[in-house]
Amino acid sequence: MIAGTVIRQNGIYRRLAIGITGLWAVLFLTGCGGSTFLSQTAQEESDVTMSIKGMEAWITNEGKPEYTLTSTQAILLEKRNCIQMDKIHIKFFRESGDEESGNLTSDHGYYYFREAEGMTRNRGDVDLIGRVLVNMADGAMLRTEEIVYDGVTRKISSGKPFEKSRVSEKQVIKISGKGFVTDRDMLNWEVTGAVMSVDTPSTSTQKAKES
Repeated sequence: MIAGTVIRQNGIYRRLAIGITGLWAVLFLTGCGGSTFLSQTAQEESDVTMSIKGMEAWITNEGKPEYTLTSTQAILLEKRNCIQMDKIHIKFFRESGDEESGNLTSDHGYYYFREAEGMTRNRGDVDLIGRVLVNMADGAMLRTEEIVYDGVTRKISSGKPFEKSRVSEKQVIKISGKGFVTDRDMLNWEVTGAVMSVDTPSTSTQKAKES
């Protein structure tokens, strides 16, 4: 398997990659150390090796696009094996690589670019933290506070309460739960503690909207 990333910093394209036993990993996104984004100590700040404004990254797997990522600001924490980011937007592609499966945004996030002793995360994992919004290709929308992307299994998951909704002309379907796991295509879902509600607008409400 070959994974690669190209990052654009302030309009300049750079390839930031680390070759590890034939596998190419990139320097950018998810979650080193959990939700410590706003509470770094002086020692942690000394780990900063690069500050990046206006970052874009393209992640590929065996030549097919896996996802693209942009952030307004990023900090490379090399000693902690991750990149810490602010105001994130991720665009996922289906396994086939030729269609988008969804767009995710969050306030903060982290990307693990290599594994290290004592780490419980995989190289390529991504954490999205704070007001996470998912807009799926089929028109559904999901809101939660945290999402994790597993760079090995290619699974998207959350252990936080969420609400998934789909709006049509005839009804609004909402599914809430305590957590979920889905594939990168966002087609197959496993939900914990699911509760579903269906709201059918009245005829008068529909006519008012049409007018």
